Amino acid sequence: MAALAWLVIPAPRIHLASSSGWTHTASGPVGPTDRALLVSLRQDGLWEVPVGQQAQEMAVDPAVRQVGGGIATDLSSLSTQVRAVAAQLGVLLPSQPSPDQQTWLVQIAGKSGHDYDRAMVTRLRLACADSLATITRAASATRNVQVRQLAEQAAALVGRHVRDLDSIQPVAPAVNSAALSGVRDAAVVDQAGPDRTLVALAVLAVLAAAIAVLGLIWLVRFGPHPSRRWWRDRTRPRSHGRSPGPRRPVVPLGPRWPLGPRRPLGPPPPVELGPAHARRPW
Repeated sequence: MAALAWLVIPAPRIHLASSSGWTHTASGPVGPTDRALLVSLRQDGLWEVPVGQQAQEMAVDPAVRQVGGGIATDLSSLSTQVRAVAAQLGVLLPSQPSPDQQTWLVQIAGKSGHDYDRAMVTRLRLACADSLATITRAASATRNVQVRQLAEQAAALVGRHVRDLDSIQPVAPAVNSAALSGVRDAAVVDQAGPDRTLVALAVLAVLAAAIAVLGLIWLVRFGPHPSRRWWRDRTRPRSHGRSPGPRRPVVPLGPRWPLGPRRPLGPPPPVELGPAHARRPW
């Protein structure tokens, strides 16, 4: 009977792994990206399902309770499919969330009231965005049929969770009245008037521009120009009220001698001969 049972019960399928980390299966090769996707989806379910179930009891906003319950139900069903696909492909799945996810669980559970709602919605929104990016990247790179189908289903599911979390309007945190009054007083001081330094600089700039414009107008209107009569009169030589009188004839002068002044050109003056002791002009 033992021998017959050994013959009847089929032996488990053995997946041969290559040196590059790829495993050949009936639905296609399984690579490192496929394994990372299955592990990521499993760990998401291990911490988001408890958070969603906890939100149904601790959340104050009815919308947060509803979204939390929907996330817990959807990820529970998805986790079942992930375990089934991993078992068929020979991928080992974790049994607990990652250290970061465990820290998020403790942080969210330590809140209460509206603080719990804000912490739960914010943390799940970021986690869903990261998961959606991982799913999209794996779906475009996988060559396994089962992994591709699971990734498409998970992408649609997580995308709906992101939209549901975005539709929740978070409640503004409570603000200390003293701090609020301080902020209000600071706002009143800021609104009292503009900075005096800026006002002074603006006034100086306007005055400088006005002076420059007036100077330019004066130059254009009254500036020196050859066509203006007063400018011609100014540049013309003046006699200071005295009549210039008749102009003297110009006598050509000879070359400058080394000794004595220059003599006018022309015939020499007449010479009168006198006694021998008389002075001669030469």
